[in-house]
Amino acid sequence: MTAVDKPSATATIPRVAIYARCSADKQAEKDLSIPAQLDACRVGAKHRGWEVVADFVDAAESATTDDRPQFREMIAAAKQKPPPFDYIVV
Repeated sequence: MTAVDKPSATATIPRVAIYARCSADKQAEKDLSIPAQLDACRVGAKHRGWEVVADFVDAAESATTDDRPQFREMIAAAKQKPPPFDYIVV
């Protein structure tokens, strides 16, 4: 593991938000369902020692535009001073 993967003893634990999106039932059939995405992101965050502080989920939303309610809420939150999270895990 590198320093990027795991914070040092003196570093602050990174706070992360998770973004999950599923646009169609076909994705769910290929194990790309929202619960599967959230689980994979949580496992990855835990492995790296990151703290998950927020979930943003857009179900049945296309990725062809950023006109997705939770995506927009996540971006607005990321622009806050100070931001409520350090990274977004997708």
